[in-house]
Amino acid sequence: MKKTLLILGLFSVLSVLIWNGCVKLEFDAPPATEYCNWQATTTIADLKALYAGADLVIQDPLIFEAVVVADDSSGNFYRSIIVQDATAGIEVRFAVTDLYNDYPVGRKVFVNCQGLTLSNYNGVLQLGEIQEALIDDHICRGPKGQVVEPKVVSIDQLDESYIHTLIKLEDVQFTSGSAGKTYAVSSPPTSVNQLLEECSSGETIILRNSGYADFVNEITPTGSGSITAIYSVYQSDRQLFIRHTRDVDMPNERCVPGIGGLLDEDFEGIDVTDNLQIAGWSNIALVGSRVWYGRSYSGNHYAEAEAYQDTNNEMDAWLITPPIDLSTPKTISFESAMAFYKHDGLSVLISTDFSGDVAAATWTALPCTLPISTDTYYEWIPSGPIDLSGYSGTAYVAFRYKGNKTSQTTKYQIDNVKVVEQ
Repeated sequence: MKKTLLILGLFSVLSVLIWNGCVKLEFDAPPATEYCNWQATTTIADLKALYAGADLVIQDPLIFEAVVVADDSSGNFYRSIIVQDATAGIEVRFAVTDLYNDYPVGRKVFVNCQGLTLSNYNGVLQLGEIQEALIDDHICRGPKGQVVEPKVVSIDQLDESYIHTLIKLEDVQFTSGSAGKTYAVSSPPTSVNQLLEECSSGETIILRNSGYADFVNEITPTGSGSITAIYSVYQSDRQLFIRHTRDVDMPNERCVPGIGGLLDEDFEGIDVTDNLQIAGWSNIALVGSRVWYGRSYSGNHYAEAEAYQDTNNEMDAWLITPPIDLSTPKTISFESAMAFYKHDGLSVLISTDFSGDVAAATWTALPCTLPISTDTYYEWIPSGPIDLSGYSGTAYVAFRYKGNKTSQTTKYQIDNVKVVEQ
């Protein structure tokens, strides 16, 4: 009996020794980038800058580091992923599908561009196409769970720099012709352009949906709210692509485009031109032919008017905001500056019956702070909050420049026009 107990004891000790020798109880922490030890040597913006108008096969071992912001899991993107770094975004194309298994949204990737082609497809640059056998030569996986916050923009701010990046539009809705419709057509699978409109400006943009997307038969919202999407273009058309319908959040009541939203115009999306054009705004020459300009200095854009060297003797130019809904009390504010003072040529007025004809509308001057003769040239002067609660219905605010080319030639500038709730 004692011999049996001794044998059992020895066996227990031996088992513990074997277990401790075979099992590692302390685990090494995974490397910071999981599977990848590649190092970035370029950025997406620098890579895209290499394109000179013709397909370019990358000869140098250029590697960029980025995060996947759209994959093919819903079927709205086909054989491609959209990746973005701090400088830009780009579409990386493959010869295989189901890429989301290895490259889901939020995964960091390192892309070796050597041997890949940088090409232009109807206005957007893309990189690829990567064959299945060569994927490991070109893509190295980093950690998951990376968060890229969408950039909140307005439709008129969307330019080339936003292509293939994650953006967010707020206070938008599907137009009456696109609200309450299926996103696309499933039988036969047909891609469909639905149309979104911005409450504040009434400006529209295409939402492109694939007939192979798994949300093809879901119904577009009939309310207003926000949308997160990848921005792209097709020739001259600006387009959005959602990754899934969770990117669409429109629980609010529908707005009246051009009225329902508040105004926040910093002019950063304008062109430098002698005829300023902003969606929803009116730029009208009541007398003469010169209107408000679009101008830029030291990276800041603004509206500008002056009569100096006009071809006409008299000038009366009106820059008029989009319609402002006064069903709730609001204030408006702006900044203005002047240079080469000759006269007080700027005034600010409001109308509740303007319908496109300046002369036929009733206009009332608004009290505000404007630049005066003793102010420093080009110094921005805050207007202060201007109370609009004394008006009702739908209002328009006009910035009126009146002068002549001989003696009334002061230059005036307007920036940062904001309408807010009281």
